[in-house]
Amino acid sequence: MEWIASNSDQMEEVRLGMEDGEESHGTTGEELQGIINPPGYQVSPKADTLLTILQRLPIMWQGLLAVKNNTAASQMHFLSGAQDVAREALASNPDGTIPPLKITEKMQLEEAHLMELAARMQMPREHCVLLALPCGRDREDVLRQSNNLRREFITYFRLKEAAGIANIPCPLTGLTKFVIHLIPADCGFVREFLRTKAPELLQAVREIPYLLVVIARS
Repeated sequence: MEWIASNSDQMEEVRLGMEDGEESHGTTGEELQGIINPPGYQVSPKADTLLTILQRLPIMWQGLLAVKNNTAASQMHFLSGAQDVAREALASNPDGTIPPLKITEKMQLEEAHLMELAARMQMPREHCVLLALPCGRDREDVLRQSNNLRREFITYFRLKEAAGIANIPCPLTGLTKFVIHLIPADCGFVREFLRTKAPELLQAVREIPYLLVVIARS
C-alpha cells in the first residue's frame, strides 16, 4: 500500500494507492499494512502530518462505494465507537471478496435527523465512526478515484443536501441490522465532529475529498 504525494493543486495532500496487482475493490479482504513513499515524490510537511495521523488510525475497510451507476474506491479508517460494529457491518463475502457498499437511500441533513444520529453516537457500543478516503492502484488511479469521490459522491450529496444511506441486512432474517451514513465533508456536522474529536485530522484533510462514515445498529 502506498501513500502518494502529488504537487498538483487538486492532489496537494497525500493520497492512498494500492500495490501492483491488487484489485481496487480490495478482493483479498486483508487489512493493509505499511506506508511507502515512492521514489521521485516529495512529501510536504502537511502530507507528512496526515501520514503520521493516519498511521494511528486502524484500517477497517477497503472497497468500492457505489451510488446509482457511479463508483469510487475508498479506504476507511477508524475514528471512534466500536470497531466490532464496523467489522460486522462491513464484513467480507464468505469467499473473502469485498462487495461494493451500495448507497440506496438518502437522509436529509436536517437538524432533527442529525440530532437523532448524534444521540446514537452517544452509545459507544452501538456505533462506529470512520473516515473514508480515496484509494487506487497507482498515482493515475488515485487521481481518478479522488475525482470520482469528489464529483459523484461529495458534490452529489451536497447538492441534494443529504447523506448517503446503505442498509446492511441480517443474513438470517433479511431485516436491516446496520445503517451506514455517508456524510459529505463540507457538512457542519462533520466539521464539528472532527473539530471536537480530531482537530489535527480536520486540518490535515481540509483539501482532500472525504466522507465521514457513521455506522449505527438499527
